Amino acid sequence: MRLTPDKTLTSDQGSFALGFFSPSNSTQNMYVGIWFNDIPVHTVVWVANRDNPITDASSAVFGMTDNSSLVLSESNGHHILWMPNLVTGSNSSVKLLNNGNLAVMSSDGAMLWQSFENPSDIVLAGMPMRTTHKTRPPWRIISWKGPEDPSKGRFSGGNDLNTPLQFFVWDGSVPYWRAAVWTGYVYSNMGLQTVSSLMYMTIYKGTDGESYATFGLSDGSSRILYKIDYSGKTVLLRWNTSLTDWTPITPWPVYRCNFYGYCGPYGYCDNTEEIPACKCLDGFDPSNKTEWVAGNFSQDQMAKSNFNFNASIQPGGTVSFEHRNIYGLNRSIVGSVTSSNLLNPQDDLSFKLEYVHPYLDGVDERNKNRTFKTSCFNTRKLSPVFVAGPNMDEAPPVWVDRVGFKANITEVCTC
Repeated sequence: MRLTPDKTLTSDQGSFALGFFSPSNSTQNMYVGIWFNDIPVHTVVWVANRDNPITDASSAVFGMTDNSSLVLSESNGHHILWMPNLVTGSNSSVKLLNNGNLAVMSSDGAMLWQSFENPSDIVLAGMPMRTTHKTRPPWRIISWKGPEDPSKGRFSGGNDLNTPLQFFVWDGSVPYWRAAVWTGYVYSNMGLQTVSSLMYMTIYKGTDGESYATFGLSDGSSRILYKIDYSGKTVLLRWNTSLTDWTPITPWPVYRCNFYGYCGPYGYCDNTEEIPACKCLDGFDPSNKTEWVAGNFSQDQMAKSNFNFNASIQPGGTVSFEHRNIYGLNRSIVGSVTSSNLLNPQDDLSFKLEYVHPYLDGVDERNKNRTFKTSCFNTRKLSPVFVAGPNMDEAPPVWVDRVGFKANITEVCTC
């Protein structure tokens, strides 16, 4: 195979084409990509040289090297713009499959490399989306930088490293928004009911031990694709033959409160409301209720600390206090003062103070949880042992003191 800007490679059924293209607003830069060949709207689904555009179209060539590897070059092969990492043998060939997958095939029919495993910004039916990353790097689709700029943009989408069945979109390395966890049937709150008869999701384990997800289309259904755009939103698009255009089925996220962290550190987006809105988790209140009512949910939420003061003012008794859930982190201080006569305490006054600090290494530490606990106390009681004998004066009171301080750290490990 040897392509120049005036030639294309089409799939057997003519559904897809591979060739050179220029974005509509670019008169200089050119790219090699795959697009739908049987619809009137030019829709690029994969780009090879995203960050290295062709600037000299007259010398650009896309083909195979002498060792049967794909390469895109210009200046008579002296300037290589794109070459995938693959191990090939002699007599390898390139084929554009009917599902839009560009594949390098060995002489015995084995697939040595495929564009489906190296996606751009679009997921097509049949494309394997890797949901685990045990032995291979994370699978990502990466947005275009702009509506007519196919270079790699700010946003990428893929499954969370720690929650394989939850789809995330990142702005650089920062989470931007996340979908609901896949339940095995359909994503909740995702609006897929309108296409449930047209598409289906399959989860399977590959020969490499990794888990994959892919969506398929029922016979006779119109084309459907999943795309991440340059603004960080994702959308499921369906080809509308009547309108001769792509119709968005549902974009994500639909509401602003679905953006990651939009509702603050102790808030959440309540999707059960007619118009989803931010709410505080149980035990928390907005730190600035005026801003919260005005729709500014970025303010921190304050924990509803449980402070109880219990007192028993009697001739004998205990005054105790406790402050729990300090800063919303489950820390606590508990103390008490005891005397036989609280109204006129004498030598038997005693006290106890205890402090508990869980999550010593921080609440984000997933592998271990250390708790620090310390207490100090002083008790004073009259000894009943020393008493006067017969015909003896009364023995002087003897007080028994018990004073102490202790501290310990306990650790619970999750292995």
